[in-house]
Amino acid sequence: MRQERQLVDSLIAELTTDSIDVVLAYRGGRRWVQTYTPAPLSEGDTVKRPLREQGVYLITGGLGSVGYLLGQYLARTVKARLVLSSRSGLPPRSQWADILATSGEKDGTALKIRRVQTLEALGAEVMAARADVADEAQMRTLVTQIHDRFGQLDGVLHVAGTASGPSFLCPLTKLGYAEIEMHIHPKAYGSYVIEKVLKDKELDFCILFSSTVTLFGGLGSGAYTAASAFLDAFATQRNQASAIPWISVNWDPWPGETKWYEGLQTSLNKYTMTPEESQEAFWRVTCLADEGQVAVVTGDLLARFDLWVTRAANKERQAITTHERPALVGTYIAPRDDTEQTIAEIWARVLGIEQVGVDDNFSTWEGIHC
Repeated sequence: MRQERQLVDSLIAELTTDSIDVVLAYRGGRRWVQTYTPAPLSEGDTVKRPLREQGVYLITGGLGSVGYLLGQYLARTVKARLVLSSRSGLPPRSQWADILATSGEKDGTALKIRRVQTLEALGAEVMAARADVADEAQMRTLVTQIHDRFGQLDGVLHVAGTASGPSFLCPLTKLGYAEIEMHIHPKAYGSYVIEKVLKDKELDFCILFSSTVTLFGGLGSGAYTAASAFLDAFATQRNQASAIPWISVNWDPWPGETKWYEGLQTSLNKYTMTPEESQEAFWRVTCLADEGQVAVVTGDLLARFDLWVTRAANKERQAITTHERPALVGTYIAPRDDTEQTIAEIWARVLGIEQVGVDDNFSTWEGIHC
């Protein structure tokens, strides 16, 4: 009972204290705070998981833009044998010539066919497979097909997920089951299925493609953030007992990902990796990083955390720019209740002044620019 009372008191203190700590836990009477430690990976580091020459690698969502960049790298460097799975798959190869001859440049199927052909020209052997990563029966069939054709499976890159549609830039109040399921289905359910169908297999690694949105947040990305956070927790927990090394990578945007919301989230656009950066980062994480959760960021992680999460940078800037209330026509009327006080404080921060009255007319304020 004493321990329970102490825990309750600690939780009440957390809820009533103005703390900038975002993620914390109480364990064994201690208060733990989540933090991030730089872990630079260089080419001179010891290789923990080398990529195999002509290794067999399954890429879920492998026909998308990220899967294509991964395939290019694996084809160039180790002449990999690639299994590119997706829910839609590709038509039989006997139809490819006709599709390419009759389809426009923007046709989705033709684009995927050309990607496969490019990978093969780079030296890869490609198996394009139709399988829903969250469907256990389909994935068991796919694993059997992989072993029948190649005799082995060396690693899995779980890239499958939704990169556009109504679930993106969607306020929390409008998130319904359908929007959430679009992300949970491939990422969360897919991870469980991958674990089940590969339980008795020996793999060099299984890499889950998460996002830095779980670190910094993002307006309108609630469902995507939740699904990505699941991947982080899943990899951390599974590494406690699994024989397969699980790594969840919080990636900054890959090339092509920000095109779905370009102009709407420019703060993310500037952190997008180049193709060369993304492929180099993939090699370093896969071959050099420890298991568990790893973040790959192109900017200063702690500075971005202060700016977007703890708001420390914003608070410092506001403190510097605040100045005295200017002389105005009319009488200053102070806020009369909690609601008016809250609104006045918000406008005081926005305008950078010390006081805002309830009847103030902003259009007559000379010298104030917001």
